[in-house]
Amino acid sequence: MQKLKILSLGRNQIKKIEKLEDLSKTLEELWLSYNMITNLDGLASLSKLRVLYVGNNRIKDWGELEKLVCVRPRGYVCALTCAIIDAD
Repeated sequence: MQKLKILSLGRNQIKKIEKLEDLSKTLEELWLSYNMITNLDGLASLSKLRVLYVGNNRIKDWGELEKLVCVRPRGYVCALTCAIIDAD
């Protein structure tokens, strides 16, 4: 998997983004829509990421989107249909 550029894991009931370090130098597109993800931890090592789809997950806080500053996808980020849950 050392040359993997696109990883599509949509609709797999994934709860946590993890173990992507081995793909840090090659992965350009990550598709994680329609899962059960609650935070965006686990993306910091993806230095080549251009496209990130995380819509329709369970992200609880707008602050999670700030974590993308570390990754700085160079292309397209789609998180529009995440239901941001207000804890109040």
